[in-house]
Amino acid sequence: MSEADSGAGPGGEGPFIHVAFRGGRREAFTNPEALVVRCGDYVLVEAERGYDLGRVTVCAGPELKRRRKQPIRALVRHATREELARLVTLAQEDRQAFENCRSRVRHFGLEMKIVDAETQFDGNRITFYFTADRRVDFRELVRDLASIFRTRIELRQVGARDAARRCDGIGPCGRRLCCTGFLRDFDPVTLKMAKEQNLPLNPAKISGSCGRLMCCLNYEAASYRPAKAEAPAPGSRWQLDGRTYVVRRFDVSNHHLRLVDDASGETVAVEAEEFRRQAVPAGAPAPSAVRNDGCDSSDAG
Repeated sequence: MSEADSGAGPGGEGPFIHVAFRGGRREAFTNPEALVVRCGDYVLVEAERGYDLGRVTVCAGPELKRRRKQPIRALVRHATREELARLVTLAQEDRQAFENCRSRVRHFGLEMKIVDAETQFDGNRITFYFTADRRVDFRELVRDLASIFRTRIELRQVGARDAARRCDGIGPCGRRLCCTGFLRDFDPVTLKMAKEQNLPLNPAKISGSCGRLMCCLNYEAASYRPAKAEAPAPGSRWQLDGRTYVVRRFDVSNHHLRLVDDASGETVAVEAEEFRRQAVPAGAPAPSAVRNDGCDSSDAG
């Protein structure tokens, strides 16, 4: 049986079924009843004090990170048509709950930003996600919301990246945010990655909608490191075809070196492989000869 059509996980053992819920939340479940599920199927699953409904994204995968003391729960059954129709109503109710909660936050003068609301499918709990710069005492807010919605209320603080995932949006590339579309975990992203890729160190250019460094800086970082380690240093002088050139930059994406003619000042592009075969050092590096002023559009990948 293939990964796309699997009854994996009988008896509470791995592999696990990954299920996605509203707002990009994902959890791993066991399949003790050996249900035959396919990616894209909507299933009813066990939840805290009730049941929830989500969409299968992985039919045979590893266990995902869980909150502390959160047990591994199980699939219950496939969702019915009536239950799928209920999802549309829940989305509308979540929007109303979100607006109500923001209003009550302003009423109590709390320094927190509500980013999303998610109602458990059976209505036994509403979770409000928020961001805050410091610790917030929201006990009075919880009691107030419980009296309004007549159900269990949970307020969960999330980081900037998780907040962007729940809100969704369009990135600078014109595509849906990676964190909402396909990223499951947030790998560390550093400013060094931007430097290695010759990107302008302008926060507006390399930051995502969350205000943090864009996750996509990670995608090509592994390719740039070995390529740049083999390339000549910017500012170094080389002899090629009887002329002296100063290295300006290495265009990793096109495998070209940008060289400046030492005599005429003309800039030329030379294939990296040709440069390795024919170029020889012409002397000591001249760091002041050429200024490395970032990259052109082809360098950004």
